[in-house]
Amino acid sequence: MKRVKAWSRKKPGDTLTLDLVACRRLLAVLGMQLKQYEGEVTAYRILFESLQHMTPDISWSKNLAKIQNSRRLQRQLHRKYDAPLEKLLEKIGRQISGQEVRSWLKTWKPTGPKH
Repeated sequence: MKRVKAWSRKKPGDTLTLDLVACRRLLAVLGMQLKQYEGEVTAYRILFESLQHMTPDISWSKNLAKIQNSRRLQRQLHRKYDAPLEKLLEKIGRQISGQEVRSWLKTWKPTGPKH
């Protein structure tokens, strides 16, 4: 998959700019990916329901719940999704926050006695 840079700064201190064309492409890719995943998950659900009806003596739902709630799977998902996303959001948040502070400092007109 091609990487798309949706935002950029020319140099430190510049304002953060949002590339709407890149964001549009990113959203299109995400939408297609979600559609593909939903199709795959739906197929697995249909297969799962078929297995439940064909072999009612096996506790499919309990086994599935056990796997979904396993620490191993949760750690794997956290490493793959949560940790990188948290870092990215924190980085973007720092840049936005810094931009807001610089903008405020440019317009700030202190009042009161001079030292």
